[in-house]
Amino acid sequence: MEKPRITLRTRNRQTDKTTATVQIQSRSGTRPFSGTASSKFREEERTPGPGAITAGSPKPLADDAGKGEKGTGRMARPRVVREEEDGIEWGSPYSRKSRHPNGQKGVWPMVVSVGGAVLLGTLMGILILSLFFSGDAEISSRAIDSHLKTVPDPTGEVEKGKAESGGESSKEKPAGTEQESLKLPTLKSVFVQSGIYKEKSGADRMQKKHRTQGLAAVMTDQAPYRIYQGIGLQRDDALKLSSLLKEKEVDIHLNETETGADPLPVSEEDAEKWGKPLSSFLKKGNEIFANLTKETVRFLGSSDPSWNPDREKIRSSYKAFQETGNRLNREIPEGARPEFNQMRQAIDQVMQGGGDFSASPNTAVVWQIQEGLIRYALAYEKFVEALR
Repeated sequence: MEKPRITLRTRNRQTDKTTATVQIQSRSGTRPFSGTASSKFREEERTPGPGAITAGSPKPLADDAGKGEKGTGRMARPRVVREEEDGIEWGSPYSRKSRHPNGQKGVWPMVVSVGGAVLLGTLMGILILSLFFSGDAEISSRAIDSHLKTVPDPTGEVEKGKAESGGESSKEKPAGTEQESLKLPTLKSVFVQSGIYKEKSGADRMQKKHRTQGLAAVMTDQAPYRIYQGIGLQRDDALKLSSLLKEKEVDIHLNETETGADPLPVSEEDAEKWGKPLSSFLKKGNEIFANLTKETVRFLGSSDPSWNPDREKIRSSYKAFQETGNRLNREIPEGARPEFNQMRQAIDQVMQGGGDFSASPNTAVVWQIQEGLIRYALAYEKFVEALR
C-alpha cells in the first residue's frame, strides 16, 4: 500500500515567507505543529514513521495505541525533517525565537570580560605600588635615596656622622649665621678670700678697714658679698699671701677658679668680626696678669724683696692690649661691654701701680697691684659669662 503524502502550503505576502502547518492527531487530541520556510519554497515530502498519525489516516486501534514505540506504552514522536538547504525549520509553536538572530552573540559577555580585565589590572597595579612605595617598607640608610625619607638607624651610623660634621639642617642657613666654637684663652687663679657678708654695709666697713692697713681689698658686686685680699697663679702662691694676712688676724679661705675652658658658640660672622681679635686681646691681658701676679707674690713673700718684672714684655703686651681693646669696644656684643671695660680698667690700675712702684718702691703699692689683678680676674669671669 502506498504511504500517504502530506503537502501543505501557506504563503504570507507581507513577509514573503511560507508557513507549513501540520495537524497531528494523538490520543490527547489534535495539536498543530508549525514551521517556516524561505520564499523559495519547494514541495516538502514528509514520510511518517511507523506508528505515526498522519492527516486523513484512520485512528489507531486500542491495542496499538497502548503499545506505542517498541511496546513502551508511549506514543511515538513524529520525526521532523529539516531542509537546511532551503532554510525550512520545524519546531514547536510554543518555543521562543533566539534573542540573537543571525548567530550573533550578546553584548554582556564582552562587557563582563572587559570589566573583569580592567578590575584585575587595577588590583595588580595597586599591589605593585604597595610593594614599592609602602609606608611600612624598610629603607636602608645607605641607599641612594635614603635622604628622601627618615628611617630608623639601628647602628647609629647616620646620627654619628651628623654629630661629627656638626649636624645637617633641612634648610640652608643664610651666609654668616652658621655656628662656630670660639676658644678663649684660659685664666687660672687662686683667690685669697677673707670673708663673706649678707649685708653690703658690713662688707663696706671691712673693706675700708683692710685698705687702711695698706692691704688689698676687693668687694664683689652682688650678695653674698665677698672680700678678696690677694690672688696667685697657683695654690702655693695663695698660701704665701694667706700667711701674711693671718699675721693681721684675718680669716682666710682659698678659692680656685678656671675661666674660659669651655668654647663659646658664636656665629661665623661674629667669629670673623670680633672673635679672633678678642682672643688676641685676652691673650695679651693674661700675659700681663701672669707676669705681675708672679712678681708681686714673690716680692710680698720674700724676706729680701726685689722687684724685677719683664718690663719690655709687659709694655709690649700692654700696648697691643690697648689698641685691640679700643677697636673691640665697638664690635663686641653690647651686653658684654661693661665687663669688657672693667678688664681694661683693671689692667690700667696694674700698670699704673707698676709705674708708681718704680718711682717709689713700697709694700702698699704692691698690694695695690694685687688689687688690680683681683679685679681683672673677676671681670674676666663675668665677661665670659656675658658672652654666653
